[in-house]
Amino acid sequence: MKNKPSTQFVLSLDLFPYECLVSINKTPKQVQAQLTKYGKPLSREMYDYIKSKPANSAVYIFNPDSATSVIFINAPNIERSISLFDHEKIHFLHHVFTKIGITLTDSTEEVYAYSSEYLMKNFLSKIFG
Repeated sequence: MKNKPSTQFVLSLDLFPYECLVSINKTPKQVQAQLTKYGKPLSREMYDYIKSKPANSAVYIFNPDSATSVIFINAPNIERSISLFDHEKIHFLHHVFTKIGITLTDSTEEVYAYSSEYLMKNFLSKIFG
């Protein structure tokens, strides 16, 4: 794997009917092309938003028009890509669990923890094979 990965893939939660496009060091145009293939293009506002993100940053966005989640990562190396994904996946999980009515409490923290671990394991598998 190159020190600065450039890839796109979809991660699914499997237990829940939610998935997220993860884009690492791809241009907003490439993200839009990938989402358009799925019939779920970004709105102009969301496209412009990810286009405005500086280098060495990431963002989680949700497009309510198409029920599409995207983690957009622009990172100088693999280590930063992993740390940015680790941060943004929490936003994704919060969104999913809010949608299905699970709030973070002492009695639900395990579902958050296992889901976070599951996403990271699958993310690393996509990156490192």
